[in-house]
Parts: sequence; C-alpha cells; structure tokens
Amino acid sequence: MTLQTTLVFAAASVVFLAVPGRGAKLIIACRRAGGRGLATAAAIGTAIGQTAMATLALFGLYRLSLADPTLLPQFRWVSGAVLMVLALRLWRAPLHIGPMADNDNLPHKAAPLVVAESAKLGAINLRSLVFVSAMGVEVSPASVADMQLLIALPAVFGLAVLSTSILQALFARRVEALIRRRSMRLRRSIPGKTVLIAGRAVSAGYRRIAA
Repeated sequence: MTLQTTLVFAAASVVFLAVPGRGAKLIIACRRAGGRGLATAAAIGTAIGQTAMATLALFGLYRLSLADPTLLPQFRWVSGAVLMVLALRLWRAPLHIGPMADNDNLPHKAAPLVVAESAKLGAINLRSLVFVSAMGVEVSPASVADMQLLIALPAVFGLAVLSTSILQALFARRVEALIRRRSMRLRRSIPGKTVLIAGRAVSAGYRRIAA
C-alpha cells in the first residue's frame, strides 16, 4: 500500500507542478540577472522551502491521525472536493500568477541569498500547501499514520518540485513567453488596462536607466 500511495502522490504532484506557480517568476528573474547558475540556485531554494512546507503539513496530518484514526477518513470527501476545485482553477486559468516584470532587478544576486529568498517563498506557497494537505488525506487516509509515508511523501514532493523548477530554470525564456501570452489574454478582459500599460512603460524606463 505504501508503494501504491507513493506512486499516486508522485503522479499527482508532477501534474500539479507542471503548471508554473509564483516561484517561476523568481526563477525567471534570476535567469535574467545571473544566468542558469543563479536560476538553479532559485530552483534549489524553492524545492527546499516547499519540501519543508510539505513535511510540516503531513506531520500535522500524522499527529491528527494518531490522536483519532477515524478523523481523517471523515474528511476525505472534503479533500476530494478541494482537489477538484484546484484542478478546475488550474485548467480554467493556468499561469494566472500576476504580470511579469520587464527588468531583472533583484534584491539579492548572491546565490546563498537567492536560495534563502526562494526557500522562504516556497515555504509560504499557499497553492502547494492546499494541494499537499488535500492529497495527504485523499491518497490513503488510513495510512497517513504510517511513518514510512511521512518520510516518503515529502521527499517525493520535494523531488517533483526540484525537477520542475530546474526545467523552468533551463527553459526560462519559453516559460516566460508562455506566462506573458496567458497574462495578455487575461488583460484584454480586465478594465483599467491603461494602468497596466503605464506600469510596464515605467518598468521599461527603469531598465533603460539601469543599463
């Protein structure tokens, strides 16, 4: 049961993480500012932060399961509904993670500081927290109390985050183009486009000044 649960969790994680999240914006900015090395540092930090978040979330489920083994199965329908809403949101509005900046301004350009910043952002990623918590209940509520799963599932999720983040670092330009195309489609139906255009022009002006 542990292997089956782990494989289901791994497959769902890969599909979920295939849609770039907000961490992709930092990875793309690091790729502009410092090339693949800095982008890889951001990818590693993202994986560290999200792995820590997943570990804490699943440990919380583990403690609840030990306290009352019948509690989590009662909420399996809730976790299923949450996953359906999350999947529907990703399908209807993929890559809706806000506008991309036109410059490569970063608060830090040293690799250790980039790792720390991306780890912090990864640890507070609400979308991933909701996904991991729901999957922790859904895949096998009765086996969440299994210590092997408590170790395996965060590790699997962390490897999935690391893999997708490194791919985003390697193909940052394509990911950025994809995000921009999607963002432009959404802007067409949003009032106040003048403000967005003006903000982009100001950003471009700052970039020329910095050059």
